[in-house]
This record gives sequence, structure tokens and C-alpha cells, in this order.
Amino acid sequence: MVAFRLDGSLTREQLRAVLSYNPKTGIFTWKARKAGDRFNSWAGRWAGCYRKPDGYLIIRINDHLYRGHRLAVLWMTGRWPQGEVDHRDHDPRNNKWSNLRIATSSQNKMSCRTRSDNTSGHRGVWFEKRRKHWIAEIHSGGNKLHLGSFPTAEAAKAARDAAALRLHGEFARS
Repeated sequence: MVAFRLDGSLTREQLRAVLSYNPKTGIFTWKARKAGDRFNSWAGRWAGCYRKPDGYLIIRINDHLYRGHRLAVLWMTGRWPQGEVDHRDHDPRNNKWSNLRIATSSQNKMSCRTRSDNTSGHRGVWFEKRRKHWIAEIHSGGNKLHLGSFPTAEAAKAARDAAALRLHGEFARS
């Protein structure tokens, strides 16, 4: 398996020489190359493919794989992102510039999806069988914060959502 490159080995100029990026649509297309170049048949076509397990756009440039959202940051700013790139709408296929933001690893995790093994259907909410009530919890600053016990899952979710907004701000996800 080929590893993804996250370093700055590709420059903005090298990227712009082979790809076009439309910040309004988030789509990368291949540019025409020198006459006789075997890749000229790709000119004007969408670049890359979507990786099946997670849905991220992957583009191969000079035998290295890059994630599309990281290339968008390089294209727009001229620098590789310091940290991670988060999709505001949580759709890894949406690489519109307005949908991307730089985030720390912790901020990126705050806005991740609800785990597949979650039985309540709500982040940070679980049912305590022994006492027959719903518990709301949230992680912040490396600590798990107990938000209380509630008679319904909806009440626990409301408490967790309010705490997420207060603690995580724009990265909060219910």
C-alpha cells in the first residue's frame, strides 16, 4: 500500500502546474501537459478517486498519494496545513473551500460521527440499566465530564448538545 504524503514535498507551483482547483465546487481537474506527454489525455478530467472506507478524495501526483482536502489548502494558501483539515458539513467528498477549515486533532475529533456501536443514537448518551435512567457525558480537555442523569434520552441529548456548544464552539456536533 502506498502511504499518503502529508509533508511539504509538493509545492503550490508544482500542484498548479498539473491541476486546476475550483474553490466554489471543490473539484480538481487535470491540466494539459507538454505535447506528447502520455497524461495529456487526462486534460480536463476530474482528478483522483474517492477512497471506499472513508470517502476522501485521493489524488496521485508524481507517484505520491495526497488527500484532496489537503491539496485544496495548499492550492489556496500556498502552504501545507499545520494540523488537520476538517470538513464543516462532515462530508469528506465536499472539498469546497468554504467547507474546509484547519483544526487540531482534538477539534477534528469533536466533530466526528457518532460511533457505530452507539446504542442510544446520540453522542455522549447512554442508558444505565441498574438505575433505569439516561446518562449524559462529554469529553473536554482530556477529561470526561458527567453532565447528569435524565429520565429520557432526549433530555440527556439536550444537555450534551448544550455542553458541546459551550465547550467545543464551532466544532460541536450533536
